[in-house]
Amino acid sequence: MAEKYQGIEFHVIFWDDNFSKDVIDALEKKDIKTHKLSSILKDDFWNDDTNNPYRIPYDGHPSPLMHKIMA
Repeated sequence: MAEKYQGIEFHVIFWDDNFSKDVIDALEKKDIKTHKLSSILKDDFWNDDTNNPYRIPYDGHPSPLMHKIMA
C-alpha cells in the first residue's frame, strides 16, 4: 500500500480488545502504525455515567463528539 501512496502514513486506531497481537504485528510489518484507543482517549471516556458526553447513553459507543475529537 505504501508503494501506491508514497509519502502517506497509514494509522489504525482500535479498541484495545478488538484486535489480536497477530493482526497488529501484520499491520506494523506493512509500516501501518497502530494505536490503542486507551492511549488516545481521556480517562473520562471510559466512565459509564449516562451523562458522559463522549459516549452514547445506555449504549457505550462513542458519541458524535468523540468522533469529532478523534478525527
